[in-house]
Amino acid sequence: MHEINLVLDLSGKLLLVKIKFGRTFSADFFKNIDWWRQIVDLPLVDSLVVYGGEQDWQTGSGGW
Repeated sequence: MHEINLVLDLSGKLLLVKIKFGRTFSADFFKNIDWWRQIVDLPLVDSLVVYGGEQDWQTGSGGW
């Protein structure tokens, strides 16, 4: 299953949000977002993961 917790339509461009409860960041948090980026037929504004940790991370795929 490729779950995304929130998809916001911002004037025809999508913002994908994945919510995780873990306190330790993992690049695996972006697996579902990466899958959706490949199949969606609309432009994406950005993507982000909300997690229980205290640090901000930016990935090479443009996600936060």
